[in-house]
Amino acid sequence: MKNSLIKFSENIKADYFDELHWFKDGIHILNEHVKNGKKVIVVTAAPEKLASVLVASIGIQAKVIGTPLKRKIGGWVGGKHCRHDEKLRRLKLCGVKGPWYATYSDDIEDDFRACK
Repeated sequence: MKNSLIKFSENIKADYFDELHWFKDGIHILNEHVKNGKKVIVVTAAPEKLASVLVASIGIQAKVIGTPLKRKIGGWVGGKHCRHDEKLRRLKLCGVKGPWYATYSDDIEDDFRACK
């Protein structure tokens, strides 16, 4: 699976897929946060194994928290889906509490609602 994830991340980086791409401005901003001594944490509903490979492929030094995958009956099954309130719960388990310097979201309505 890891080799498939690496190949997938390479294809995204090479603009192989029309509908999947990186926002270069976003990557630049995250790298600036790292350069300025900020701790960057990517918290996503995506499978953590996939998100970790994707983040590593673009060279961002960040901790990744996502939906865990577990081996089951010869395949992979998702654990507790890391979205909404679960994102905040998982951050707290890692000792991360607000206020945060900055947050970015691809689902601002649901993420903001979870923070209330």
